[in-house]
Amino acid sequence: MKVIGYSRVSTTKQELYRQRDKISKFCDEKHFFLNRIIEDFGKSGATNERSGYKQLLDLTNEDCDLLIISEISRLSRNDEVTETLHDIQSIILKGISVVLLDNKDKIYKASENLDFSELLILIFQLKGAAQERKDIKKKNQDGKMALFRRFPYIVVDSHIPYGYKKVWNNTIKRYVLEEYPEELNNVKKAFELILSGQTLYMTSKYFTDRNINFRNMPATVSYLSRMTRNDLYRGIRRRTSKYDDSIKPIVVEVRIKPAIPEVDFLKAREMIKNNNKYISRSIHRFNPLKGIFRCRCGKAMTVKDKKPQKGISKLTYRCSSVYPNSSSYACTFKTDEVGYDLTNTIMHHLFLQRYSEVKEFFNNNSEKKIKELREIINGLESKRISKEIEINNLKQRIIENQNKIIKLSSTDLDMDFIQTLNQYHKDLQQKLHTVESEIKSINSTVVQYQIQISQLKVALTRDNQIKPEISNEELSEIYHTFLEKVEYYPYNLMKGTYKIYYKSGQICYIIVNKVRNLHKAYALTDNSTIDLKTGNITFNYIPISHSSQSLTFPQLVTKTINIHDIFASCYVQTSAFTEISIDDNYRKEYLAKVQTQNK
Repeated sequence: MKVIGYSRVSTTKQELYRQRDKISKFCDEKHFFLNRIIEDFGKSGATNERSGYKQLLDLTNEDCDLLIISEISRLSRNDEVTETLHDIQSIILKGISVVLLDNKDKIYKASENLDFSELLILIFQLKGAAQERKDIKKKNQDGKMALFRRFPYIVVDSHIPYGYKKVWNNTIKRYVLEEYPEELNNVKKAFELILSGQTLYMTSKYFTDRNINFRNMPATVSYLSRMTRNDLYRGIRRRTSKYDDSIKPIVVEVRIKPAIPEVDFLKAREMIKNNNKYISRSIHRFNPLKGIFRCRCGKAMTVKDKKPQKGISKLTYRCSSVYPNSSSYACTFKTDEVGYDLTNTIMHHLFLQRYSEVKEFFNNNSEKKIKELREIINGLESKRISKEIEINNLKQRIIENQNKIIKLSSTDLDMDFIQTLNQYHKDLQQKLHTVESEIKSINSTVVQYQIQISQLKVALTRDNQIKPEISNEELSEIYHTFLEKVEYYPYNLMKGTYKIYYKSGQICYIIVNKVRNLHKAYALTDNSTIDLKTGNITFNYIPISHSSQSLTFPQLVTKTINIHDIFASCYVQTSAFTEISIDDNYRKEYLAKVQTQNK
């Protein structure tokens, strides 16, 4: 009788010789001819993706008469028992008998269907093998977790974090993590660049331009994003144990020496978040108002290219809503849009004309705001100190309660009393977790306020003038320094109002007329207000008297006029309105391109 054997071990540290000897000995006793043994070395029985296992499924009665498996656990430890049963049955129906050496007297005969009793035996054995795998894995994971809690720097798996290397520790006879300065300096440099205001893209470019890789990995934005989210660098090392999908994973945290101070780590994360929200990366569709310009529905206004004809680009600010009008998430104003170049030139000239005024107003309010934020931070710091004292007290009570439980467990006291102590212990642990979460929340809030103070200080130290030739990137930085939000309210295709919110609390309204022969924009002064729904503008002005003989003082007059009529009226020359210069070269350039394209 021609025989093929099968053996498997799950790790490369195990040996196959015991299983080989077991199969060979059985063949010698039965006087079978052992043709060969198919082996899977270092392969888990929880998966069927094994080269040796696949060879078994491809066997026919021309290859052998009998398949001998050292143990059923060597064949499979998969939770999906029915799949393994199907594979065994398919081998048998190919004309190959099967023997499992955990029950060597039982032969599953070739070309026969498994009967009910055989199915029950195999199901019982396969279930036992799967459970045994879980027990082994749990024991292994528990051992690693215990070491991890006791020795925070111990190496418990093959992954060595960037910035560290493994070294042998003779005291505990294990490998431990040790800082690797050459790599850790790159981590510190990345955080330094981000804290200086650089985006992840610019930080990535810094390393790429200098041909600095991270263990042969390029410093991509994605890689740096993952690295800056890794709590290991702020001194928190985690390990997750999960040996069964039906059981919630166990997470253990230990503290190590931080490579990046926690305050700087959290501040960098907040700055990355803000950069993603407010800083435009596009070259051809650069958005200097990213995160500031909002549609009336509340969604962001993004830069779109209308492409009126082939080869011609016409950018516009458009509501970012992508939902159809029938959707409840759609823009409620049927997708507002306004010219890109028009908006940018108005915002630019507004700051050119009013920067000194805005700066003075902003400075007066910013000093007060900084003082308020510092007072809030001091209050939060005081609260954090109280919480830390509470944590120390809770930890002490937990230790005392643990000792009490251990001491009482060895006595003949009522178990109900011990269970009460156990419940008290759980309550203390829960309260400790709650207070620790509160401290994390306080730390995050403090970082956010510190960033706000930094931004206000930067704004206070700026020059008092904006140069006309300033770049879009510099304008974007100024807008994000001073502006909270910008909204546009259209009344028709040619007329609308910009509502501009400053971080200082000031609000400015700019009315605009896009008609070619009357291309104008005016900022409303404190003497005027506008109804954004109707477009009615109410303002106070002093009529100009043309009579030289009048001895009466001019009277203040209140007037209401609609935006559709205001631009052609004489009232725009009164003190209620300040004209905003509009550089319409962008229009001329666009028309020239269209004419050239149509020739």
